[in-house]
Amino acid sequence: MRAALIIGSVTAGFLLGTAFGSFFGSVLQHAFLFSAVALVAALVFLRRELLLLSLFFFISFLFGGVRAAEEVEHWQSLRLPEPTFAGTVRVIGFPERKDAYQEVGLETVSCSPGRTCPEERILWRTNLSESVAFGDRFLFACVLELPENRSETFDYRFFLARRGIGFLCPKGERQEILPPDPTGRFFGALSFFRGATEQVLREALPEPEAGLAKGLLLGGSSYMDARNEGFFERIGMTHIVAVSGYNIMLVAELCLFLGLSSGLWRRQALIFVAVGIWLFVMLVGAPASALRAGIMAFGVFMAIHQGRMARPFFLLGLAAAAMLLSNPLLLRYDIGFQLSFLALAGILFGARPGEGTGESFSGAAIREVFRMTLFVELFVLPLIAYHFGLLSWFSLIANIVLLPLVPFAMAGSLAVAFFGGAFPVATPLFSWVAYVPLSLITHFAEFFGSRAMIAFELPPFPFAFLLIWYALLVTFCLARLRERKRLWYAEAFLVAPRRASFGSRLQSRLAPFWETCRAWKDRHRLS
Repeated sequence: MRAALIIGSVTAGFLLGTAFGSFFGSVLQHAFLFSAVALVAALVFLRRELLLLSLFFFISFLFGGVRAAEEVEHWQSLRLPEPTFAGTVRVIGFPERKDAYQEVGLETVSCSPGRTCPEERILWRTNLSESVAFGDRFLFACVLELPENRSETFDYRFFLARRGIGFLCPKGERQEILPPDPTGRFFGALSFFRGATEQVLREALPEPEAGLAKGLLLGGSSYMDARNEGFFERIGMTHIVAVSGYNIMLVAELCLFLGLSSGLWRRQALIFVAVGIWLFVMLVGAPASALRAGIMAFGVFMAIHQGRMARPFFLLGLAAAAMLLSNPLLLRYDIGFQLSFLALAGILFGARPGEGTGESFSGAAIREVFRMTLFVELFVLPLIAYHFGLLSWFSLIANIVLLPLVPFAMAGSLAVAFFGGAFPVATPLFSWVAYVPLSLITHFAEFFGSRAMIAFELPPFPFAFLLIWYALLVTFCLARLRERKRLWYAEAFLVAPRRASFGSRLQSRLAPFWETCRAWKDRHRLS
C-alpha cells in the first residue's frame, strides 16, 4: 500500500471529523455510532487494503471530531481566573488602529506572586497616543472582562477565540517597560522596517494610491479610507488587500522570476521562493491568516512548479489539516481560512497546467485567467454572500479586468519601498511605475463602485444552501476533471484512473460482430 493513500485517508478523515465536531458537536456521538457501523460493514465486505484505509479514516475522523468539540466546549465554558491581572506581558502582532483607539494583543509571560496567570491572550484597548510595538515587554495591570456577543448574527467571543484571545482589557495601565529579549529585538526590527515602508509609500504616492500600495504589501484594507474601501467591497475586490493565498502566490511568482533571472537553478530558485514567502509573512506580522495562507499557497506552488501535477489537491488538504491540528476553531469561525482554502481550491479546479505558460499575453493565457477567475468566484461568492449579505454581480468582471494589473501594482509598490528607502533620488521614477497600475485600479473601483445597482443585499439564507451549493459544485468540478483525462487527477484525489469512454467500450464490444459481418460479406462476394 502506498504511503500517499494512507496519508490521504488520514487527512480526509481528520478534515471531515473536524468539520463535524465544529458544526455538529452536539450530535457527535451519533456520528461515531454510524461510523462504527460502517466500519463493521467494511470488515465484512471490503478487501484488506480498503479495510485498512477505512480504519485509518475512522480513527482520524474520531480524533478530529473529538478535538474540535473539546476546543469549542473549552471556549464556551471559559471563566475569569481572577478579576484583575498584574504581571509581565508581551505584545503579539501589530497593533490594530481604529478611529478612536487601538487594539493590542497581549500574551502573559509571568504573573505577580500569588496570582493565577490566564493561559488565554488578552486584548488591550488603549488610546492612539500610546506607543506600542510588536514584541514589546512590559509590566502591566488591568481589570479583565469576558467578551460578550452583542449580535445574534456575529459571534464575537469565538471571533477572538480563533486568535487565542479570551479576555478583554478596556482599561489597562502599562508600568515599567522591560529591556527587549532576542524575540523582542527581532520583532522590533520587523516593526521598524514595516514603519519605514509605510512612510516611504506615504511620501512617494498620493492617496488613495498610497493606501492601496500599503494594503498590497503589508496586508489589510484599514490603510484605505472608508469611502474607497466601500468601493472595493461593492465590486468584490477587497481580497487583493487581504493576506490571502492569492497575494502569497503573487509573491511566490515574483520571487521565482527574480531567482531564475539572477541565474539560480530551479531548485535554488524554489528555496529562494520559500525564503521570500517567509519574509512576506513576517512583514505582515505573522498572523494566523498569513501563516495558513503561506503554508497552503507554498504547498500548491511547489507542486505545480516542480511538475508534480498529481499533488496540488493532496498538499492543499494536508496544509489545511496541519493548520486545523493547531487550531480547530479556524474551520468554523475564521472566514479568512475558509476563503483562502476555497480560493486556492478554485484556482486548482480552474487551472489547466501547460496552457498559457508560453506567452504572457497569448490567447491561451487570457483564457486561463478567465477560467481561473470564474472558478474562484464560484467558490468564494456564496460564502461572502452568506457571511456579509452582499452580492456583487459585477465581481467576476472586476476580477477579470483588475487581477492582471495587481502583479504590476504590487511589484511597483515593492520597488518604491525598496529603492525609495535605499536611493531616495530614484523615488520619483519608481513612483510613476507604481502609480500607473495603482491609479487604474483605484479609478476603476471608484467609477463602478459608486453605481447604485452594482451590488445588492441578500436576506439571510440557511447554511444548508451552502452545503448543497458546494456539493453540486465539487461534483461538477470532479466530473470536469475526469473528462480531461489528466493523469495527475488519479493521485490528487486518490481514485482509480478514468475508465474508457462509453463510445470506446461500445466499439470494443461490437468489434467481433463487425468482423463476422465482414467475413460473411467476403464469402458472399467469392461465391
